[in-house]
Amino acid sequence: MIGGAAPSSYLDKLRSHAQVDVTEQEQDGILESHLISSDLLRSDDFEQFYHDRKKRLLDLIADAMGRPVDDGAVDADARYEDDDDDDEDDSDESEG
Repeated sequence: MIGGAAPSSYLDKLRSHAQVDVTEQEQDGILESHLISSDLLRSDDFEQFYHDRKKRLLDLIADAMGRPVDDGAVDADARYEDDDDDDEDDSDESEG
C-alpha cells in the first residue's frame, strides 16, 4: 500500500482501507501516540519530520532515565583527532 508514495498520499489510502477505516482525527491520535507529528508527516518534509521524531524520542528516553540524553551530535573531526592521537602515542611507545 505504501510503495514509493509520499506520506501525504499513503496516509489517506491507509485511513480509508477497509481494515482500518478511521477518521483523520483518529489517525492523527494514533500517530501522536507513537510520537509522530501528523502535520509534519503530511507535509512530506522528511528532514523536519526526522529531526522532530528524534527529539521526541530522546525526550521520552531522558524523562524515563531522569537525566539528559546525548543526541549523538558529535564533532566528527574531534573524534577522529582523538583516535589519531591515541594511535600516534601507541606507535611512539612501541618505537622507544
